[in-house]
Amino acid sequence: MKSTHHPTLDYWRKSLADAARTTIDLKKTTHIQQVAINWSEGIIDPHQANTLLDQAERQLNKVKGLKSSADPGWQVLDKTPVLIAPFYLQPIPEHLKYNGSEKPVYPFWVPAILTRKGTLCIGDITTPYIPRMVLEPLVGLSGDVTLASVELADAVLARQFTGKTWQDYTGYIYHIFAELTGSRLSAYTIPGYRVICEPVVAANETQPNAADSIIRLYDHLRAESTLPALLQCLQTQHPAALKPLLTMDEMEAISVKHLGQMGHKHALSVSQRQAMYHFLTQQHGDILAVNGPPGTGKTTLLQTVVANEVVAAALQGKEPRIILASSTNNQAVTNIIDSFLHVQPREGALFKRWLPGVTGFALFLPAREHVVKEGIPFYKTGDTYPGGIECKAYVADAEKAYLAQFTAFTGEPMQQVQQVIDWLQQHMRGVQQQLEKGMQLWKSYKQQLPLLLQTLGVTGDAAWQSDEPHNAQLEELHTELKILESEVDYYFKKERWWISLFSFLPFVKERRVRALIRLFRDSVLDYSTIDFYSKASIHRYFNERFAAIKKIRALDAAWNSWKAANNIQGNPPASPDKCRKLAAAGKPFFYNELETGIKNELFYYAVHYWEGRWLLAIKEALLENSLRKNGHANAIKRWQRFAMLTPCLVSNFYMAPKFFTYSKFNAQQGHDKLPLCELADLLIVDEAGQVSPEIGAASFALAKRALVVGDTQQIEPVWNILPQADYANAQKAGLLHGLNDEEISVLKEKGLLCSAGSIMKLAQQACCYQVHAEAERGMLLTEHRRCFDEIIGYCNRIAYHGLLEPMKGPAVNHILPPMAFVEVGASSETLNGSRFNEAEATAIAAWLSQQGERLVQHYTKQEMLLAEKEGRTAKQLQLHDIVGIITPFTAQRWKIQQKLEEAGISTRLLTIGTVHALQGAERPVILFSSVYGNNNAGQRLFFDNGVHMLNVAVSRAKESFILFGCSELYKRNASSYSGQLYRYIAA
Repeated sequence: MKSTHHPTLDYWRKSLADAARTTIDLKKTTHIQQVAINWSEGIIDPHQANTLLDQAERQLNKVKGLKSSADPGWQVLDKTPVLIAPFYLQPIPEHLKYNGSEKPVYPFWVPAILTRKGTLCIGDITTPYIPRMVLEPLVGLSGDVTLASVELADAVLARQFTGKTWQDYTGYIYHIFAELTGSRLSAYTIPGYRVICEPVVAANETQPNAADSIIRLYDHLRAESTLPALLQCLQTQHPAALKPLLTMDEMEAISVKHLGQMGHKHALSVSQRQAMYHFLTQQHGDILAVNGPPGTGKTTLLQTVVANEVVAAALQGKEPRIILASSTNNQAVTNIIDSFLHVQPREGALFKRWLPGVTGFALFLPAREHVVKEGIPFYKTGDTYPGGIECKAYVADAEKAYLAQFTAFTGEPMQQVQQVIDWLQQHMRGVQQQLEKGMQLWKSYKQQLPLLLQTLGVTGDAAWQSDEPHNAQLEELHTELKILESEVDYYFKKERWWISLFSFLPFVKERRVRALIRLFRDSVLDYSTIDFYSKASIHRYFNERFAAIKKIRALDAAWNSWKAANNIQGNPPASPDKCRKLAAAGKPFFYNELETGIKNELFYYAVHYWEGRWLLAIKEALLENSLRKNGHANAIKRWQRFAMLTPCLVSNFYMAPKFFTYSKFNAQQGHDKLPLCELADLLIVDEAGQVSPEIGAASFALAKRALVVGDTQQIEPVWNILPQADYANAQKAGLLHGLNDEEISVLKEKGLLCSAGSIMKLAQQACCYQVHAEAERGMLLTEHRRCFDEIIGYCNRIAYHGLLEPMKGPAVNHILPPMAFVEVGASSETLNGSRFNEAEATAIAAWLSQQGERLVQHYTKQEMLLAEKEGRTAKQLQLHDIVGIITPFTAQRWKIQQKLEEAGISTRLLTIGTVHALQGAERPVILFSSVYGNNNAGQRLFFDNGVHMLNVAVSRAKESFILFGCSELYKRNASSYSGQLYRYIAA
């Protein structure tokens, strides 16, 4: 399908398809094994060739709906593109205790054309295919085979084949392999695996893969003349025009739109609240980027946004807001689900679910083959809502339970669900009106008080600038005025008759004025506005001030009465700094009181409102027998019902387009599945800095607004396409006019490239706000609560321009120093494109042998004290709960595992791997094995290529970060990120 309207979508679609092809799944691919190949001549056994071509021919025609070669339109294949694996790797039994997988690995594929005669020919594609999963750095814990590094593969595979003959081609392939591995193909070995030289030939066909649903969504969008507004905003080539940030007055005004808070234990921080209020300004098609450095409370912000959408929709009384939360990596998706499943409510009937068996506020949307952890509500395509609750029997029981819960809460018996719904909505609207009234009172108070204070002449007095009530000052001032007024009245009563009679004479007039001024001179009151020659002016002076005092008392009384009625003590602070000071002092200050009180209650009122609405909606669906119908209207109603019970629908970007579809009858092909564009009211993207643009962008078509949260200073996406292929795709789509560095740099800066971009970068460009000129566009969360101040201080210095606000405090009398260095002066070694340092692995095993039991005892004691304080059962902590080990190299990961096992330390649950293994997670103690040794002096260290790796590694440590390495190496690279880390630790 070709589009002339949307070149960016053409480019993303092509890049996604190309990336998907680099991982060959033989279970889903037409292939033959144990193929006899004459590499020098380019020939395979004709019988095997025909077997493969017959299979490929049947598969090709099956896609067209043809089953027999006799069918009209049957396409005959005389040749087909293939991929050839010259060998595969089989793990040896001894290695399985570390790897745990018996699956063979196919790390290197050669493209060619195969004919029915068994002849291999050179095709249009000549660059070997190397799965991303065998290139260092490896992602997560699943892989352990490294053919080469991504950096080396980028450079080597950029060299194009320029020969003509098959012999030229095989020479090119051998040369590429040798450059990548440092070994001849025929002599290649790798520890832990047997190299099986039994070639596999696979048809280079379009394979079913995880990205198919994204590709289908792109195909639909490319055929449309206009794009959904949100996707159009994301893929625009020009940065959004910046708008000024909300002023404090505007923040106060918009605060009445913040109506729901999911948790009650913690209010929003200052920067979270600023982000939330700017989110409330968003309209259809808008994207708000929120930069969330580690430990700054992204989860709390997301919960607040969802809670607010739930309440706002309930107040409107129309349909629920459908919210899709998504990311690309499993850790981010898991974190979202966990946070919405384990919200700790207050005690009382209001804060319980009123429908039996319904828990949490998130619904997981996984692939059908995905095994979901127990306790997580999930929905798979074709199923009904989890727990079997979409049936008449459950609904009948649930309705009784719902009405009983309402009566238990209010003491009022209700006979109909609709009556409860109406009562709840009426109550919420009453609370909303109270919030609006409160802000109107405060606005009136703020506007009138300065004018009244000016009338009283006390604007320069600091005591009157306080946010506290002015009762004492008013009483003192009122008394002073009464005394002075009495003295003035007394003077006029006792004034000599001739002064009163001849007051028109200048010298008499001056005598009176001097006498009156003497009365005022002894007072603290400002009398500069009085015309002492006029009795009326003097009386007006007193009348205006008494009226001002009365007005201030009335304002104070109205405001304090509202606060008392709503259990509020503090006033809205006048500035963000005042908010921070009050929060640091643990004092209540209006916003945090509302969030942990009224707004938390409003959320639960709305939860029960939507539970009632669900009861009515499911009864209607059961009556219409439409539960499994997937036409446009029924599909929308299904998602609305789900949103009534679990407002946050959580899926990764590969699955979301598959779920959000409806069926439409097609006379030629039966039912088509079409996307439900703009179905979701809100798309939330978490860990957006790790989402490659072509993977995440399509889902923006499914929503109206987006909140994109991430951090471009942490882990970058795992890009699945090499730069040269990426640039070629961009040029074909018309995004590049030539392969010049300047044009490529522009696309990189925008975040649009599939080999260098991210959804977070795109969202930053599309966001109309920027909090700090020195930081990226978007809002910025700044209050860091995870790590000791000494730990996050390094990250703050290298990645965040010093803008983070450490909130945990410094380490005091801790079991370990917050930052430490362990000297290991040994050399590193290379192995199959990776690197290891045996002495360093031994040092880590020795350190854990010495410290492990002590750490478990220390943190177990802490956990028991915390559990007692929180009134819960203490967790049984083990070493893997306390310590994580990060290393940039896969070979070192296995070496560390080996040394730990030899030392009697179980590695079964211990997290050992690259920073990807702990992204989005944390441990009290992090050990970092840098691997490089004294033989690497003068080399550029892998983790110094950017700020990302060390920023993530250090910020995983809550209480102690231990660096293992060679000090001499870091001293020589003092300006590098690792050199700065060493100096920071040593200081």
